[in-house]
Amino acid sequence: YSEGQSITVIFNGKPVHTHNFTRTNQKETLKVQVALSAGQNEAILRYTQKLVTEYDSRQLSVIYLSLRVLEP
Repeated sequence: YSEGQSITVIFNGKPVHTHNFTRTNQKETLKVQVALSAGQNEAILRYTQKLVTEYDSRQLSVIYLSLRVLEP
């Protein structure tokens, strides 16, 4: 990811956590606890930086090695 990258986790329309990545190209673990509602729940991951190169026009923010949603 890019220098100065941060993520905001938005759950069911409300920002619940922001994390600033202080190291570039390092593995990081982010844990966020939220209360689930009956029915459908929505999680949005919003990033402040994106990377586009002349070789790849996609707007890339991070690389996930793993993404898990666990029961409390």
